[in-house]
Amino acid sequence: MQRFGDTVQFCLLDPGVGSRPISGLEELLFHDNRGIICGRFGIKVYPQVVVYDCLTRSNIYSGKIDDRVVSLGVISKRATKNYLSDVLDNVILGKSNFVASNEAIGCFVGPFDDEK
Repeated sequence: MQRFGDTVQFCLLDPGVGSRPISGLEELLFHDNRGIICGRFGIKVYPQVVVYDCLTRSNIYSGKIDDRVVSLGVISKRATKNYLSDVLDNVILGKSNFVASNEAIGCFVGPFDDEK
């Protein structure tokens, strides 16, 4: 994340599955135990990444961070495709996003409590 400096604003979302913040990024953690943010951005599994353009209020990319997760419970040691990094490089360079969204594989988030 340091690679993108101040150009990209990162935040980490805990969708109520008890995730832990990434070391050194604790101040970027948001809790979404009611699923409001997950619903807004179409987050259905954890982990899932969403790249959002605040100026156009549109999703640029949603899905896997990389291709290490092959299927539920099957993880490669190394990534051969870094989807998130490629998308962010395109955003910074002002290029169109040529990385197709990839369905994230992980633990389902929700159903969320309707606490009032």
